[in-house]
Amino acid sequence: MHIRSYISAAGIAFVALFAVVMSRFALLVGLFALVFSTGCGGGLASTSPRRISVSLSQTAATVLAGSTAQFTATVLNDSASKGVNWTVSCSATACGTVSPTATPSGTATTYTAPAMPPASDLKVTLTATSAADTTKSVPATITVPAITTSITPTSATVQAGTTAQFTSTVTNDSTNKGVTWTVSCSAASCGTVSPSSTSSGTATTYTAPAMPPASGLNVMTCPLAPRTRSYDIKISERSPFSASSRE
Repeated sequence: MHIRSYISAAGIAFVALFAVVMSRFALLVGLFALVFSTGCGGGLASTSPRRISVSLSQTAATVLAGSTAQFTATVLNDSASKGVNWTVSCSATACGTVSPTATPSGTATTYTAPAMPPASDLKVTLTATSAADTTKSVPATITVPAITTSITPTSATVQAGTTAQFTSTVTNDSTNKGVTWTVSCSAASCGTVSPSSTSSGTATTYTAPAMPPASGLNVMTCPLAPRTRSYDIKISERSPFSASSRE
């Protein structure tokens, strides 16, 4: 009886010891596998560096001549925090300027449009390029609009010696200089316009000649601005004046 009990107790102890040894062996195998996978391209060491990307606060804007607009570039995965470089380009000689030309991610730069209004709408490309990876960039399209003028009314009948009012509206005039009015014709007397200068949306008064012409007479009223439109005023033999647009 005592021998059998001793054998049973020894067997149980052996089994317990074997289980402990095997569990520790399994733990060691797991650790070796982790180390091996990490050192051979697995685990955290195998993660590829994230690619740099650039985005802009706005990718399109309209900026009047001589005015400014701010743009902000955000750079992701820029571990060196080098930010961006800014450039401007266009088809004209003067594209405007950008300052500063280099900014950290999230810091704004200021674009200044050319001082003189363009003859027609000018398209400018403002580009933000990652300083850390120059293959990563993003453009913004800026429109610098031309000045335009319109006049009302576009037709009128004015009797000799009487008056008519005309109003010119100027758009995209960042300096608010308004217009200058002139009259011209083939006769000695074309009538007068007063005041000869008005702000946008303010009327001027055209006064027809006091004496009717012997035959038809063309009189031109012209609101002068960087972009000019002119209008003909015709005097018939019966002395009415008619104004029509020559856009």
